[in-house]
Amino acid sequence: MTNLARQLFIAKVVINKRCHNSFTAMEFIINIQQKSVMEMAKKIEYVIHSHHENNFSMARQVGSGAYPCFHLHITMINGGETGYKFVLHLDRRKMSDDRDCAHHGEYRGEKIQKEMGRIKAAIDALDTSASE
Repeated sequence: MTNLARQLFIAKVVINKRCHNSFTAMEFIINIQQKSVMEMAKKIEYVIHSHHENNFSMARQVGSGAYPCFHLHITMINGGETGYKFVLHLDRRKMSDDRDCAHHGEYRGEKIQKEMGRIKAAIDALDTSASE
């Protein structure tokens, strides 16, 4: 069993207050130390769109077009020394303007759970390959 598999893995619902309407997004923490977010993004097949200090925003297309896509925010906890916080949701379509929050997003459910499991498995494999 890898170190990551022994680490605490928490999934909980968190309020995302990006819009006037509050949506719930899936939040989970992976306690893996000193991994590059760029390396993790490549392993989980996400493209980084923006970052500011210890916060990264990225997406992964589900089909052949730009939408639907999974949208993931990663925050480095203590600069990555103690782990990473992931916040995940699925965007069905692009928001029509800054005031429009109705982008038909999915914030929990089977698709989100499955993607969360895929991300965890990919990062677990990254941790395994680094220790071999």
